[in-house]
Amino acid sequence: MENRNKATAGANTSIIDNNDVNLVDLHTSNPLVRVGFDNKGTINLEDLERLPKIEFNKAKFSHFGWLDLNEVDLNSSNWKNIGIRDTDDEATRIESFRVSFRRHGYDMSEFPPCIDTDGDIMEGRTRIKSAILNKHCYMPVAVYTRSVKTERNTVTNGLLANQKKPVFMASFNDYVAAGVSLIANGELAATSTDVDD
Repeated sequence: MENRNKATAGANTSIIDNNDVNLVDLHTSNPLVRVGFDNKGTINLEDLERLPKIEFNKAKFSHFGWLDLNEVDLNSSNWKNIGIRDTDDEATRIESFRVSFRRHGYDMSEFPPCIDTDGDIMEGRTRIKSAILNKHCYMPVAVYTRSVKTERNTVTNGLLANQKKPVFMASFNDYVAAGVSLIANGELAATSTDVDD
C-alpha cells in the first residue's frame, strides 16, 4: 500500500517532481513558478529566498519546493498537531486561513510551511489543511534536513515555529498539551526544570 504520509521526492530533491506537474504559462517553463491560490497572482519559489529562514533545533534549511496536496493523508498522526496544539480552536484557525486564501491568494511575504526531507511536516499544518479544504493542488514549502527526529524535537520545534506570523500564536493551553503529551510518551520528565527547558 502506498505511504501517503510522505511527500514524493523529485529528481532535484524537491517535494514534487517538477516535470510531472502542469506548469504556469507565463511565457516560461520555469518549474519554480505556479499560478497563485484562486488564480490570484503567482507563487515563485525564488521570491521566498529573500525571507529570513525559520531556525529549528537540530534541523538545517535545504531548499524550497512544492508539496503535492493530493498526496497528503490528513488522518495520519503526522498531521494531527499532537502535542503541539490544543485542538479546541483548530476549526477557527483553519477557517481563518481558508478565508484568507480565498480573499488574498497565497501570501508570498510569509515563510511557507516547513517539512523535512522525508516529507514529514514540521510547521504549517493548519495552512496546509486549509489549502486542501479549499481544493488547492500544491503549496510551496521550505524543506529542512533534520539530524534528530524524536517526538520531543518535533513538538519543541512546532511550538517555537508557532511564535511567528502568519500562524496563530501558541497559547498557554498549547504548551500544556505539549508537555502532557511528551510526559505521557516518556520524552520529558515531569519536573518544572525539564518543562521550562
